[in-house]
Amino acid sequence: MKILGKRLTIVGLVFSVLFAVIICFAVYSGEEEEAVIKTGNEQYKELENGIYIGEILNGKLEGTGNLRYYVGDVYTGEFSDDKKNGEGEYTYADGSSYRGEYSNGKRDGTGTFQFKDGSSYTGQWENDMIQGNGEYTSKDGKYLKGIFRENSLTDGSYQYSDQDGEFTIQFKNGKITGEVEAVLENGDTYKGKVEKGKFSGKCSITYEDGDTYSGEVSNGLKSGTGTYHWKEEGDFYSGKWSKDKMNGSGEYHYTKEKFPYIKGDFQSNKPDGKCTYYKSKSTKYTTYWKKGSCTKVSK
Repeated sequence: MKILGKRLTIVGLVFSVLFAVIICFAVYSGEEEEAVIKTGNEQYKELENGIYIGEILNGKLEGTGNLRYYVGDVYTGEFSDDKKNGEGEYTYADGSSYRGEYSNGKRDGTGTFQFKDGSSYTGQWENDMIQGNGEYTSKDGKYLKGIFRENSLTDGSYQYSDQDGEFTIQFKNGKITGEVEAVLENGDTYKGKVEKGKFSGKCSITYEDGDTYSGEVSNGLKSGTGTYHWKEEGDFYSGKWSKDKMNGSGEYHYTKEKFPYIKGDFQSNKPDGKCTYYKSKSTKYTTYWKKGSCTKVSK
């Protein structure tokens, strides 16, 4: 039997990333008024906030065109009734940009916003806000994916990587549910509840060598009731754990089959005291153990 002491601490600045998303979109959500000066021709028109070159119908911006704002922003795309409507690309003076759908002058539909720092959002928009399914990716690879409401993630996941591995945290109704998936640098994978930065409660673990554990953990350690399977030998233990070791009542099966197995108390991964050894359904022995060694056998 082998037991590897394995633990995990989860770290990350989830809310700081969410806050950054909200702040960034608050900065870029403004829509300029396009007050038209009624002089001009069909291809060129001066506005209060910029110069338009493109298609015009009955004195209004209608069709495709290019609008250069005096502040340095540029929009190229479709217009209808003097407003941005349809597909278009808006480039801001600071280098950030939006490419996607517009309705009544506002981002509405599907589109991608590229921030000047390299981060981006791709997904659904409504009334100039992030609304619906989408994915926000930061410049360092962290991402928020799921359903957004008014520029904030409400239901979905937040994923990030650090020196320990890759972590995915679940959100529900705008709050962290405690459900975390982790793929560590050493190849181990964890899935379960997290409290105060460590796995606690129900958890499933698959180790790099193929061994698995399913059960309760506390502060990142196997603790409570759970089952550990050894891939190479096919044996498994099901019972009580404490501080990452088999401690308490349980059953150790020598193969993947039901028999043979030993049932009783365990101490620090070893049988301890009086245990029953089941050779088959009809054959069993009473055994006595001390420090992992069998000292007596009787029927």
